[in-house]
Amino acid sequence: MNRSRAVALAPIFFITLFAFTNCGEGFESVKDSLSQASAACLNKLRNEPTLKVSAAECEVFSDYICERRIFSPTADNNKSVRSECGLTEAAGEVCVSVLVNSFNTSGAREPSNAKDFEAGGDYNREEILCANSKLTINGVSVIHSEGSNVFEALSLAIEKCRARGVK
Repeated sequence: MNRSRAVALAPIFFITLFAFTNCGEGFESVKDSLSQASAACLNKLRNEPTLKVSAAECEVFSDYICERRIFSPTADNNKSVRSECGLTEAAGEVCVSVLVNSFNTSGAREPSNAKDFEAGGDYNREEILCANSKLTINGVSVIHSEGSNVFEALSLAIEKCRARGVK
């Protein structure tokens, strides 16, 4: 494994390990892989009914962290933070801080996976996620959502937050 791929995968490993060690009660099946168990743990924490929030807490935009992951054969491997402003269905015009992680995927190119490098393929796409960094259980954000752009993901996260109920 080359150094850049190892550096790119390290945060995923530590997030998975963190979620695994913070679930609380362990897992029912040892057949599950660590990543599957961690996904089950994250879902359990995110569906925890004890966290109630007010509508006002849901609309503190500085509490949201958004991430844009760019996978492209022409991208440079780098990280940056930028502010993006736009309209959300949930709250109108807002500005949020966006962590941008770019991953160069050209090292994975083989003749057998050429379609994966076309726009929207596994090696040529974007993922966008927004999460509320303040509303957590055991350090895991319980309010998060994905979207086709930052403001769709943010709107969906705000709506999920509002659906948690009132204190």
